[in-house]
Parts: sequence; structure tokens; C-alpha cells
Amino acid sequence: MEVQRLGWPLAVVEIRQMWWDWGDPALEGPEPDPRPQLVPTGLVFNPLMVGGSLWLVLCVLPMAARVMRRVVRGRSGRCVWCGFEVEDLEVCPECGVGRVAE
Repeated sequence: MEVQRLGWPLAVVEIRQMWWDWGDPALEGPEPDPRPQLVPTGLVFNPLMVGGSLWLVLCVLPMAARVMRRVVRGRSGRCVWCGFEVEDLEVCPECGVGRVAE
């Protein structure tokens, strides 16, 4: 019998092939190959791994970059939303956003 497991990163489909033993006279004929089977762990974890990685790259990293940009702007005396110089002003004259308390 030969077993092939297909899928990435984890196996999703398992194919078993039965081979006829030509040297055994007691066997009357080849057994039929069983149907391909689904592997539950691959079905559950493959979308989680791929989707989680994409979510991290497409959502979390841009949000972290946005937060860091606002922190840098706030520390350098600029408006955290538009980057306009607002060193001693309470409200940004460019966008109207109030100054964030540090």
C-alpha cells in the first residue's frame, strides 16, 4: 500500500493506493483503491496559518506603523494627525485636532 498526503503547509488530502502482490497465489485479484480522504487537521489549521499570516502583514503591521508615526510626531512638537508644527498651540490650525496630553 502506498500513501500520499497532499497539501501545504499541512496535508489536506490523503490518497491510498493498494498494490497487487503478484508473488502471492492466494490472492484472487487486486483490491479497489479507497477514495481519497480529507485530513481534518489540515482542513482546520491551514486556513488559520495562512489567514493569520496575511492578517498580521496586511492589518497589524500598518496599524503599528501608524501608531509609531503618531508617537514620533507628538514627541517632536507636531500634530499627531497631520504633522503640522503646533509646538505651543492647544488646537492644530491645519486640521483642528486638539493636542494630545503626554
